[in-house]
Amino acid sequence: MDKEIKEFLDYCLIEKNLSKNTINAYKNDLDRFNEYFKDKEVSKENFESFIEKLKKEGLNPKTINHIIGTVKNYYNYYSIYYDKPNKLENIKRLKVNKLLPKVLTIDEINKLLDIDCNNSFDFRNKAMLELMYSSGLRVSELLNLTITDVDLFNNIVKVYGKGSKERII
Repeated sequence: MDKEIKEFLDYCLIEKNLSKNTINAYKNDLDRFNEYFKDKEVSKENFESFIEKLKKEGLNPKTINHIIGTVKNYYNYYSIYYDKPNKLENIKRLKVNKLLPKVLTIDEINKLLDIDCNNSFDFRNKAMLELMYSSGLRVSELLNLTITDVDLFNNIVKVYGKGSKERII
């Protein structure tokens, strides 16, 4: 199965243009799946026992759903490219309660943005926090910014987000 997983990950990287972080997450999920099924037949019943094992390990339901999604994507790929029946096409994801995100209070935001600047690193850090807060940038987007992405004359920033999608802020 290792050869097929490598081909699937290459397909995700080259054909689907998924990020390296997504590919690494897929690889970790499939390694976990592959380890469990090393000596077992892949079937709906065995997959359900795999899910129960993940629950007993204390994994978050969202994490388990990510693993389920990865395995389903892999088996969809496998069934199409190897012309084999998809043994796991009817596997359902876990129900997850939707929670509102935790947000900072106004006082916490003010404390965060009101740092003393004593050296160039402090000024850089303050500028990064201000930009993130005022524009809604993700940390990964901020860290990937280059000098050519910032246009001070027109007051815009070109951001490459998830899925290599570009947006102008």
